[in-house]
Amino acid sequence: MKWVIFSALAGVLLVFSAKALNVTVPPGGNLQTAINQVNAAGGGSVILQAGTYTNSVPLNLLSFVTLTGQGPSSTTITNSGFSNVIQQAGEGLASVTIENLRVTGKHTNTCYGILLQALSTYHTNIVITNVEVTGCGMGVHLKRVCGVIVAGCDFHDNGTTYTNDFYYFHNLYIRQCDHSNDNIMVTNCQLNHGWSGNGLNLSYDYNIFVENSTATNNFFRGMRAADSTNFTVQFCTLSGNGDAGLIANQEAVPTRNIDWHANAARNNLNGGFVTTADVTGSATANDACGNAPSDYDFVSSVTQSGNTTCGSVPAAPAGLAALAGSAQVNLHWTATSGATSYNVNRSLVSGGPYPIIASTITTTNYTDTGLTNGVVYFYTVSANNAVGAGPDSAQVSARPVSLIPPLLNLVFVGGQWQLSWPADHLGWRLQVQTNPLASGLGTNWSTVANSTNFNQTSIPIMATSGSLFLRLAYP
Repeated sequence: MKWVIFSALAGVLLVFSAKALNVTVPPGGNLQTAINQVNAAGGGSVILQAGTYTNSVPLNLLSFVTLTGQGPSSTTITNSGFSNVIQQAGEGLASVTIENLRVTGKHTNTCYGILLQALSTYHTNIVITNVEVTGCGMGVHLKRVCGVIVAGCDFHDNGTTYTNDFYYFHNLYIRQCDHSNDNIMVTNCQLNHGWSGNGLNLSYDYNIFVENSTATNNFFRGMRAADSTNFTVQFCTLSGNGDAGLIANQEAVPTRNIDWHANAARNNLNGGFVTTADVTGSATANDACGNAPSDYDFVSSVTQSGNTTCGSVPAAPAGLAALAGSAQVNLHWTATSGATSYNVNRSLVSGGPYPIIASTITTTNYTDTGLTNGVVYFYTVSANNAVGAGPDSAQVSARPVSLIPPLLNLVFVGGQWQLSWPADHLGWRLQVQTNPLASGLGTNWSTVANSTNFNQTSIPIMATSGSLFLRLAYP
């Protein structure tokens, strides 16, 4: 059961259901009122429409609230003053999501785009997805949070103009998320052009996973972790930063157990990959080029394997083969020397173009599901390493087909049989045999030429044909 009520006073549309309260707020409506209502109801969503929401005071988030817009290019939240744009209402936030919107502010040390900072009672389960934060003193600052996911975000051009605060105001800062049973995940994010600090700054954290992200042209470092444990970075690009591209160091205790794999560091001004005294872990299959004064600066407690300097992309994978099933295609190929992962590309047109449908695959097989039976799909595969993606493989094609025996439709028209079967069974073979009337069904089946490419045909009737038998066969 669901109820819909419009509140003229608050300028919001309330949608009540048995599980959650969803509140739609038009531009000019009161976002804070909607957040309070959703929290009081036990949770739900505050839905922002397309447009700009300008607040004069910070927006205070509460537990069990999802703040969702129509996408960063459509929905913007900003602040007319010099204070934070979005912050927490108090300690111990639980299950908060911010998604599909843009946050802008002022380049001052008093303006954070998103500030979720616990001082005593930790926040739990904070998710930020498909959010752009730009033009703020600090982009996003998360402190003392148990469980963090930042995915598909673009935090750029944040930083303070106050020179005394240079090096401390970052695009993304995650600090003191130090519960060993919880994770920090940063994936598919752009952390670029920070005015006064790092693309990503981490300190006193546990279980950090950063993947498929970029940190480029930041004032200070690309990505840095200090006094942290379990710092995994893979398939990331770090270039043009004013200091190190990727660094693990310490403020009090060395960072422990780094795992840096298949990253690329280019043209950073104080080293590509850097570790300081007593940092532990491994660095594998990375590539560095053009970093000053050195591409790699690893201490002896960090093991190294397969790292390259100014390397080249892998060759095209060989042996790509495709096997169709019902609504799916199974692909496999031969491993490429020096590859750390693969991309699978698909087109509906022979010869492409081939959009990527799956990336950073670490096996030599992939199953493409959810396809339409009877449609031909064309595939290529490319191999990746820290330098980039190599050329595409040779194209293969496959047509998914229903494996359920179909019903044949047979109609006699104008002296011939009109035969048809469902289009999702394209790929089945039409077979026929003709025998003398007295012989009945035999084993002398013959396949009609090119019958895997059509699902209807005509068969003339002749008095001399005797008995005519038809069947569909697969494979």
